[in-house]
Amino acid sequence: MKQCNATCTEFLLPATETLPPITFVSSTNPPPNPKVLLILPGGGYQKVMVKKEGTVIANHFSSLGFVSFVCDYPIGPRGTMSLRAKNVEPIISSAARTLEFIRESKEDERFGGNLDLTSISLIGFSAGGHLSLCLCEHDKKHNKTYPPIYATLLVYPTLRSPTCWCIAGGLWIVPSLFGKKIFKDKNEHCYCYGCNSKAMERLIPSLPEHVMCVTVKGDMLLPAKKHSKVLVKKLEEEGRRVRYLHGGPFWLYHGCGLHGCWGEEGKFFLRQACNIEGGEEKKVDDTRI
Repeated sequence: MKQCNATCTEFLLPATETLPPITFVSSTNPPPNPKVLLILPGGGYQKVMVKKEGTVIANHFSSLGFVSFVCDYPIGPRGTMSLRAKNVEPIISSAARTLEFIRESKEDERFGGNLDLTSISLIGFSAGGHLSLCLCEHDKKHNKTYPPIYATLLVYPTLRSPTCWCIAGGLWIVPSLFGKKIFKDKNEHCYCYGCNSKAMERLIPSLPEHVMCVTVKGDMLLPAKKHSKVLVKKLEEEGRRVRYLHGGPFWLYHGCGLHGCWGEEGKFFLRQACNIEGGEEKKVDDTRI
């Protein structure tokens, strides 16, 4: 266990046969019945940005009283042209087991002893945003015991699964231009929401009532803005509650992690969604589209 700053405590739960490495982050004095964040960092399914899009984010939201679990989900061999698997199922299973572990640990003294399972929220970045959507669909289908996922905050998410991304790792312009024709997801249960309309139709009913998408102005690497707008439009057509924020300076890049253009607005979204004190206050943001 270590102090990640004066007000935050962090410790790592090593990987087991069934679980990936999980980092737990909370304030030093969490509330008696803390609400839970499951954070899924990005990295293109080639790496996992555990600190930049994980523990730093957990620290940011700990001031609201959240306790966070950062999932270091399995990936393909780093720096190679292949993934560990030809589909995203093993990665979804790992995230699902992490969510199950959180639910089963409600009374675990290591995490405060009384987790609030009624408002578990997801935060996903880039590929972690895609994984968050996959996890929502998986949980909707398989979870018959616990309260459903309550809210989802997606930061520059992508809607494409690894099997339809560029296998050359990092050359994202290729699937952006030709993904619909070349990089198809060949599996029967397709998770390529950005290229498969049936997959998108299947996804929408499984998403929680509270969804927020964030994109940054300088993101030219992945079509996160396009994907977010598609998702937001579909949700709005279904009469769902959704917020979309596009902001930041023109040079703000994909993978920037925590930034002032969305950090406080993200707090406001979760505070309002989870009925935390102060959540109903009005906030003006000129960058919202």
